[in-house]
Amino acid sequence: MNHLFSLGVFSFFINVLYLSSSIYMMQIYDRVIPGGRVETLIMITLILALALMTLSALDAVRGIMLVRLSICVDAAVTPRLIEAAMDRSGEAGDERAQVIRDFDTFRQFVTGAGVTALLDVPWFPIYIGIIWILHPLLAMVAAGGVAVTALFALFTEFNIRTPTQKANKAAIHSYTVADEMIRHREVITGLHMQSAIATNWRGTRNDMLALGAGTSEHTTLFGSGTKLFRLLMQSSMLCVGSYLVIQQELTAGSMIAASILMGRVMAPVEQIIMAWKQFLSAREATGRVDRLLAAVPARPRAMILPAPEGRLSVEKIIYAPGRDQPLLLKGISFDLLPGECLSVIGPSAAGKTTLIKILVGAVRPTSGVVRLDGADLTSWDNEQLSQVIGYLPQNVLLFQGTIRQNIARFQETDDKEILAAAQAAHAHALVAGLANGYNTPVRDGGSHFSGGQRQRVALARALFGDPMLVMLDEPNAHLDSEGDTALAQTLQRLKERKRTVIIVSHRPTTLALSDKILLLRDGGVEKFGTATEVLPALRRVHDTTAAVPLEKVATRSVVRGE
Repeated sequence: MNHLFSLGVFSFFINVLYLSSSIYMMQIYDRVIPGGRVETLIMITLILALALMTLSALDAVRGIMLVRLSICVDAAVTPRLIEAAMDRSGEAGDERAQVIRDFDTFRQFVTGAGVTALLDVPWFPIYIGIIWILHPLLAMVAAGGVAVTALFALFTEFNIRTPTQKANKAAIHSYTVADEMIRHREVITGLHMQSAIATNWRGTRNDMLALGAGTSEHTTLFGSGTKLFRLLMQSSMLCVGSYLVIQQELTAGSMIAASILMGRVMAPVEQIIMAWKQFLSAREATGRVDRLLAAVPARPRAMILPAPEGRLSVEKIIYAPGRDQPLLLKGISFDLLPGECLSVIGPSAAGKTTLIKILVGAVRPTSGVVRLDGADLTSWDNEQLSQVIGYLPQNVLLFQGTIRQNIARFQETDDKEILAAAQAAHAHALVAGLANGYNTPVRDGGSHFSGGQRQRVALARALFGDPMLVMLDEPNAHLDSEGDTALAQTLQRLKERKRTVIIVSHRPTTLALSDKILLLRDGGVEKFGTATEVLPALRRVHDTTAAVPLEKVATRSVVRGE
């Protein structure tokens, strides 16, 4: 609020100083030339120069204030935007991925010429009032010019609002597709899809360019019309002023001053119309940011709860990805005690990965509750959960930085903790063998590492901080037999340390270490119980069924030792 008040004060003095040129012209024509006094000419010229230098300095300071204000707003708002964009509720989409770009669109508009014009517009009544003092007829001409220019602005808004909205949506879609192409370029190259997918993207790009060109052309035409009208109005002021001079109702200096003031009245409005497209884009971007923040309200910081023991209770979890979408999970319930290991198995699309995402808090269930030591998972503080939960996703992604930073989850920590996590995941030898060891840079999600290397590093990241609850989604998908044995040793060590483990895997090495097994099918629980209860039942089903049941699945893996 202090910044806004200061901007208003600066705008007031800037607009007052803009009067200096008009006053100077009045003095030249009405006093200096008739009186022939060179001393007066020199003095008022020096005063004008001082006024214009002050005006320039104030205008520069106002521009710098706008830039710094935008930086302050950025520091205050962007953490909240990132929090909302990564929130577990709602569906992710183009708008959510676009939120930082949207905010930058608003921030850049705030520091542009359009905003300074908006700051100057409220002061045009001062100029019209001064013109009124010179002569009421000139003031009426000026007011009429402002009214017509305002109609130009409304006409511009009416004509380009909808096309601008369409152009912005097309731009968001085009950028999203381009980002996806770059992110998955290895797959595209491997399938030799470059030409086809580039042609497809070019279609979305052409749509964006066509819509953007249409709005730009409209804005340019309206801006040119406004500029022409401003020039005509200044000429009209000279025309009416000349008539009043002839009638001896006005001096020649007042006529010139009124023409200059008319230009000053019209200039901000003209600038606004020229920047109208940017204004509409900023308004659209701000609207998307507001919708996201309204959909994901800020939550008060949760109370720090006692360190958990690792008891997990899942109560009637139901999940659908969106309205009118089929249920992916249907009433999942189970309990785990501290130190127990649960294997989640089932055919493809049974809901295993979705369940894991809900258990770690990455996705919110449509209904039902996940409780950690009796407390709803959503009631835990995020910072505390980061020390409590370890998570290895099915699709392993490493983040831009170094391997050290990735294992440490980008926290400032002691090297001993990083080494402990790497050793627990049997990844230390792998990392130490790299050219730069733990300082090896990671780029492009870790695509320059093998799948097994990424999985080992991600497992170390999951084990960082010795969490009480560890959830692993297909942790051995890219591991060889040696890696599989190392993973089994890691799981055994976690069980010995009374860590609660949930793992999605059908391999015998992991099933053999499980205390309980959860078999999912079509989003529902088909079997749940201790390993000694469930595994024999699975074998019996396999032995008595000619077709391959349950995923070719857990039974085939267990029986054949795949």
